[in-house]
Amino acid sequence: MRAEIACLLALGACAAPPTTVTELRLTAPVGVAELVPVPGEALTVTWTATASGAAELRLTLAPGRPGDPDVALGDVDVALGALTWGLPAPAPRAGTFQIVATAHAGDDVLAELRGSAIVIVQGVEFRDAELTFAATDVERDVWITATLGRPIDVELRATPRGAAAPSYLLATTHVASDLAPIGRVFRWTGAALDGAALPAGSYDVAVTVAPQGRAGTYQAGGLVVHWTP
Repeated sequence: MRAEIACLLALGACAAPPTTVTELRLTAPVGVAELVPVPGEALTVTWTATASGAAELRLTLAPGRPGDPDVALGDVDVALGALTWGLPAPAPRAGTFQIVATAHAGDDVLAELRGSAIVIVQGVEFRDAELTFAATDVERDVWITATLGRPIDVELRATPRGAAAPSYLLATTHVASDLAPIGRVFRWTGAALDGAALPAGSYDVAVTVAPQGRAGTYQAGGLVVHWTP
């Protein structure tokens, strides 16, 4: 009581003790966690910390691919110890990420660490946005890149631009799991697997992905092929 009176007499008020966060540790996920762009996918991050005063924890996914943006997971009271982040639609670009946890009080950073777990956002991308093929071309290659932690089955389909049908099944394949992006090449033959010839024109090409251990499928598109038989 005497110390409080002395503080009031000397300073007019006693300054609040500084906010601190120590022993910050991420406890989950561990190892490898994979998010697949299907409904209901979520990532739960848990942590422990010793905090004095009001502090928040900002969680982000730092991409392994240079140039890709960080993905914000959320900013919550550090005392909560857990945050569940639902994968949005559209999902972030496929790739591998690490969790970065930053404890802060306003603009003051109190503690920061990068988790050891690898977070995979599964996905398939076309290497090219647009290709032009003629039957006389020697090379008619369509490349995809798959980022995945568990195997997937893939169907490659083409539909005339601006139409829903006919849909031509061009190829199917199985891609094994690998933490590094995996390249696959399909040859544009000008015909579907059932032998139906594709008429001249422009086609939207997409892949349908069936991830192992998940219900449902998802699609990835973005390639236009101009075809001259």
